Amino acid sequence: MHKAFAQLLPITFVGTSALTEDPSQVSNLAKLMNEYGTEIVIIAVFLLVFGGFCVAFIKILSKLINTISAQNDRIINTLLGKDDPGEEKKESVKIINKNKLKSNKKDEEESIFSDKEEKSEEKIFNPNMFSKNMYSEKIFKEVSRSVISELRCDRVAIYVFHNGNKSPYGYSFVKMSCVHDQTLRGTTTNRTLIHQGVPLHVFSNIIDCLIRNDEYIVGNIYSHGIISADEQVRSFIDGSHTKALFALAIKDTTNEIAGFIVAEFNDEQDFSNTNNYNKVLTALKHMRTSIVPIIVDENFRSRYEGSH
Repeated sequence: MHKAFAQLLPITFVGTSALTEDPSQVSNLAKLMNEYGTEIVIIAVFLLVFGGFCVAFIKILSKLINTISAQNDRIINTLLGKDDPGEEKKESVKIINKNKLKSNKKDEEESIFSDKEEKSEEKIFNPNMFSKNMYSEKIFKEVSRSVISELRCDRVAIYVFHNGNKSPYGYSFVKMSCVHDQTLRGTTTNRTLIHQGVPLHVFSNIIDCLIRNDEYIVGNIYSHGIISADEQVRSFIDGSHTKALFALAIKDTTNEIAGFIVAEFNDEQDFSNTNNYNKVLTALKHMRTSIVPIIVDENFRSRYEGSH
């Protein structure tokens, strides 16, 4: 069969037009078919054509691989800076440098802000302030325990007025917070947490009475029924069993109110009885005398102004 291949090679690659122009090629092809058989000649032609396609495919694949390799080399050289980066790379470098400058500036601003914040915290919460606050708490506990023991009331609490927020135009929103409370059982109530940074308008009736009369007294909160009870008072004692209370204002040397003390009872109290009234008033006045220097102290009050 190798003889048929050898004789077919010049005929296979001459093309259709060549066969038409040269009748001798047709005669040779017919001779081969007659000599080796039609099937053999057709198979030989197919194998030769297939081999030609394989050679062409290999050449195309090789050229493609070389092209891809050359492109990869250019990209690597560009990234390594071994050649001219072109306008696209120059623009990318500009963007990277710009972002880096912004990042450095932001880090610097955050560092400055952090330093200021730390200095501010050091100013408000310093060791002396912490010690003084602990000392104040000790006094609060002692005087509260004394009042509870004397009056057999169910809760004694201390409330302080302080600055809250300011509007963009400088208007201050004054608030009130419970800085200490103690019960007959020696524990604290959840109102110590709830009554923090409360706007004054929430308990405006109570505070207004304290400003005008120096005291606020309710012998029986539910004397006219639960529904008709004063809404602000009910909100103030919410979550407790309090039925009566006696609040006494804490004022500074200029007679400005700075806070108040309140004694609460779980039973109805007859404050119209002079002896009962004087007993409660005297006990709360003694307590007020003990804590006024702490409540009106500017450093003590600034702690609440800074934290709310």
